[in-house]
Amino acid sequence: MRYVIDRIEGGFALCEDSRRQITKLDRARLPAGAGEGSLLEIDADGGVTLAGNPELKTRLGRKMERLFNR
Repeated sequence: MRYVIDRIEGGFALCEDSRRQITKLDRARLPAGAGEGSLLEIDADGGVTLAGNPELKTRLGRKMERLFNR
């Protein structure tokens, strides 16, 4: 399943799926380079990898800016 990291709070990453459900993920499980706006793939065994590409992260970041800075 794919998730976008919505925000980091303390030792957890709060990740949103396509149904807009939030899942709390231990920050220690995040792959190197993951941060707010990163797209994650979590496999059936619980493995977490970065998905997508940097261009997608940039586009999502711009959309978030437009949404919250109206």
